[in-house]
Amino acid sequence: MEQILERIHSLLWGPALLAVLLGLGLYFGAKTGWFQLHLLRILKQTLFYRPKKGESEDGISSRRAASAALAGTVGTGNIIGVSAALMTGGAGAVFWMWVSALLGMGIKYGEILLAVYFKKKSPEHTGGGPMYYMEQGLHCKPLAVWFSLAAIGAALTGGCFTQVNAVCSVLGEENTWRSLAAGGVIALLAGLCIFGGIRRISRVTAVLVPVFSIVFLGAGLVVIFCCIPQLPAVFATIFQQAFSLESVSGGLLGTGLAVSLRLGMARGIFSNEAGVGSSPMVYASGKESDPVRQGLWGVLEVFLDTIVICTVTALVILLTVGISPAQTPMELVNLAFSSVLGEWARPVLGVSIFLFAFAALLSWCFYGEQGIRYLGKGKTSVTVYRCCFVLFCFLGALYPSQSVWLLGDCCNGLMLLPNVIALLLLRKKVIEVTKTSSLYTVLRTTRIVKRPRIGQNYQKSKKSL
Repeated sequence: MEQILERIHSLLWGPALLAVLLGLGLYFGAKTGWFQLHLLRILKQTLFYRPKKGESEDGISSRRAASAALAGTVGTGNIIGVSAALMTGGAGAVFWMWVSALLGMGIKYGEILLAVYFKKKSPEHTGGGPMYYMEQGLHCKPLAVWFSLAAIGAALTGGCFTQVNAVCSVLGEENTWRSLAAGGVIALLAGLCIFGGIRRISRVTAVLVPVFSIVFLGAGLVVIFCCIPQLPAVFATIFQQAFSLESVSGGLLGTGLAVSLRLGMARGIFSNEAGVGSSPMVYASGKESDPVRQGLWGVLEVFLDTIVICTVTALVILLTVGISPAQTPMELVNLAFSSVLGEWARPVLGVSIFLFAFAALLSWCFYGEQGIRYLGKGKTSVTVYRCCFVLFCFLGALYPSQSVWLLGDCCNGLMLLPNVIALLLLRKKVIEVTKTSSLYTVLRTTRIVKRPRIGQNYQKSKKSL
């Protein structure tokens, strides 16, 4: 089974798709003047923005939508996924994760903008996502159906299996009864949340996201601070191995760069989900009616997910144990944190991964539900889907780790393909909506205060006399 999944993985995440993603990210960045890199201005228009009366519509708030989306992206891939990429692709994979994030900001912005612009409003349900801009923007129903089916499959497998499996790996995969108990607890808690719909999910994730961010980043920064003298050498290794032709595990000359690039990009996209089309579904359910402003939340999401959290994970590993011969990615993470935190490492990682996993599977349940709703199924189908999702939470405790992560990457790839096609064909619409927005001028404008030259004020005052 693993060999089949590896073959599918190599086809989906091959050079062609990675080249298209790189090109698409460069296109959106160049055409918009790279305004997504102006982080302080984006913070002003998102976190510190207060909408006026009449500006928003019915739905969840932008902050809750961002929390739900961030919960879906900041999953166990930020810890175990990064560790797996380092074990196979070496330290150079970190550099390509950064590249995927910088270019992914533009892609994430574009797909959220389109989702809000083409979102469907009805008395029963307000929602959007790639399936809606595929149908309304491209007038291509088959592509929308493909994406919806892929979203359902990805939610039940990659969005559920990988998260539960990560929690079980912390407990110890050799203890089947402990893993089954963990799967049962997660399934029960998930059922209590997901049957309340997006409002309950967003309320839960709005609490979980700050908590797990503080716990994990706090522990990671303690480790980094304790090993700060080695930091310059680690950054040098990252850049050196990013373009090295030598493979980490030996092998043919030239395979090192290819493996590092492929795994770094794939792991970065699996983490921040830029181009996958998942988080646009929850942003389109928000109150914010301005597509550009809602798209800015996506830029902030990618930055926090990959540039901040993934980088902290990678630095902790590289600063402490390096690419040690650990048997599993979770074992490598445990060794890294334990080298500084000692016996505190296991409970800190356990709490962090549980919160990461639980928040992520809640968001992914909603993504799959949106696929069910788009396909025209009624409330009964949504209820059946939610029951199946709870069951899959329990079954995720039984599957082997490597197969689960390969399956998650493959499912993301099946969502990515139709969405990338839609983004390529609707790229001009993204630029058109962006440049006609008043926010575009605000984001591009830099206030420059010209200081008078020495003696200039004296000359002016002399003339006035």
